[in-house]
Amino acid sequence: MSSGASFDIVAPMEQSSLYDRPDLYDLIAPPDPILQRFYVEMAHERGARVLDLACGSGRLSIPLAKARLQVVGGDLSSQMLQRARRSAETQSIELDLVQLDVGDFDLRGGAFDTIIVAMNSVLHLHSLEDFRSFFSIGREASVTRWPAGIRRLHAEFCDAQLRP
Repeated sequence: MSSGASFDIVAPMEQSSLYDRPDLYDLIAPPDPILQRFYVEMAHERGARVLDLACGSGRLSIPLAKARLQVVGGDLSSQMLQRARRSAETQSIELDLVQLDVGDFDLRGGAFDTIIVAMNSVLHLHSLEDFRSFFSIGREASVTRWPAGIRRLHAEFCDAQLRP
C-alpha cells in the first residue's frame, strides 16, 4: 500500500429529513385501508369534528374527509402539508390543513369530537420535554365536553397487523 495515498474528504450531508420528502415517505408508509376504515368508523362513532395531529401527507385526513367528517389536519412539515393539500384538491376533497407543532399549538377555540394521533406519530417525539408538551395539550385542547364536565382523551395503540 502506498504511503502517499490521499483521500477526499466528503462534505457532511445536508441536514434533511424524510418529512422533507413526502414522495419517499409515502413509499415507505403507504395507505392502509384497514387502518383507514378503523379510524373512519371510530370518528363516526364520536362525532363529525376531527383533529388529525401529525397528519403528514394526509393518508388519514383525506379518507376521514372523504367519509364526510369535518377534518382539520395538522403537521409540522410544510412539505407534507403541501402534498396532502395537492392530493385533497386532486380528489375534490375539502380539507383544512394547518402547520403546527403537536406539543405547542392553538387552534383558536376549535372544538373536536375526536383527536387522532395515529400510526406511531407519538414516537416521533424525541425528548422528554417533547412528550411533556404533547401530553399537556390534553389539559388545554378543546375536546367536546362529556357529561359532568369530564373531558375524554382516547388513545388507540393499534397493531399494524389488524385484519378485517
